[in-house]
Parts: sequence; C-alpha cells; structure tokens
Amino acid sequence: MVKVGEQEFVFIDGGVTMYNNPAFQLFIMATVEGYNLAWLVGEKEMLLVSIGTGTDPRANAHLPPGQMNLIYNASSNPSALMFAASNEQDFLCRVFGKCLVGDPLDREIHNMIDERDLDKGFPGCKGPCDKLFTYLRYNAELSETGLERLGVGHLNPEHVQQMDSVDHIDQMRRVGQAVGKKIAIEHFDGFTT
Repeated sequence: MVKVGEQEFVFIDGGVTMYNNPAFQLFIMATVEGYNLAWLVGEKEMLLVSIGTGTDPRANAHLPPGQMNLIYNASSNPSALMFAASNEQDFLCRVFGKCLVGDPLDREIHNMIDERDLDKGFPGCKGPCDKLFTYLRYNAELSETGLERLGVGHLNPEHVQQMDSVDHIDQMRRVGQAVGKKIAIEHFDGFTT
C-alpha cells in the first residue's frame, strides 16, 4: 500500500500481469497519440532494449494426467501464465520490430532475428517488413541446459529461478554477468554517438 496525498494505492508486481515483459507496452505508450509522447517510429528511429529476469520454460514431461488436479493447477498455472504472457509480449516486439538479438522463442518461429542486414545469405525479414523499431532482447534461460549454454552450468537452477532468492544473490549476479556477455556494441549501431 502506498499513500500519495490522501489517496492510497495498491501496487501489484507487473511480473504477474499480462505485461510480464512490458517492452511492447512501452512502444505503445511512446507512440500512441493518447499518451502525448509521439515518438517517431521506424527501425532507424527507435531502439527498444528489453532485459528479462530469466525464464524456465520446461514442461513436466513425466506428469501423469491423474495429477493434473485443482491443487496442481493452482500451483503451476500462475507461472505458466506469466511465461506465456512474457513470451507473447516478446513475440509482438519481434514481429513489429527489427529483432537483432534474442534467444529462440520456440521451435516453430525460432528467434525471429531479422537477417536482412547480416552476412548470412538470408533474403528477407521476419513478419511485416516495414519495421516500427529495432528490438534487442537479452534474457537467460534458467534451466540446467540454459545455464550451461551461458557458461554457468555449475550453478543450481533452483537457486536462481526465484526472483526473490536473496540467499543466492551471488549466483543470480553470476547469471546476470553471463547474460551481459551477450551484449555487443554493434547491437546499438546507429543509436550511439
């Protein structure tokens, strides 16, 4: 509860809402007339950088149907919905923005990195070709495999999957440092002076 003047407000962590990854919402607020910001759009005009708090997209492949009861759903649905919401917002940014950096979203659409300007021989863009912004997404998959890919496979995934895991802040810091190694100055070409 936060009191401003005589008015009391209840603040809810955005991580448990549809805007778990608020990047696309930020684009909307920066460009939609009602917000009175009127930023210019275009892949050379706007750079949107999204830094995630980590994901754990694993599914329980060994879950028997009989265990999918009310208690199971009550305990697992919130994290599944948060993951889905974050992925959807990230996906929208990759569809409408020129994505230069980002881990794969799934096996069907992969990472949607726009390779028109890269020297890999790919001819076209992903999604509509008139992009509204340039998009960079930095995040960590906090599964055992994801941590290994980041070079921190010695860390215990359970210790870094909880955002409020203050007892393991040093391990979380190491994950952040590993993700930081994904950042390259070239990602910001045209936006830095």
